[in-house]
Amino acid sequence: MSFNDSIIVSVSGIKSVSGATIMANYKTCALAFASVGAEYVTAEIVDAVHDMGMLVKTWTVNNQSEAQRLAALGVDAIISDSLTEFSNV
Repeated sequence: MSFNDSIIVSVSGIKSVSGATIMANYKTCALAFASVGAEYVTAEIVDAVHDMGMLVKTWTVNNQSEAQRLAALGVDAIISDSLTEFSNV
């Protein structure tokens, strides 16, 4: 099983998560990277994750302008369904 059902049930009511909440959760874990949905990536999050010595990986990005925005923010990896779209990013 990929997911713990009790965790999914407990978080299913969450409507939005602040950058501070995300960072507080990452600080409690010994992780190599933070995987953050593209719509949540901000300069604040990228800087804070990098300050903790971790990489920032983001998903799912399928247009070049969004990939360029994320690259400018300093993300370390972009996950996409369309690799040919980003050959020059």
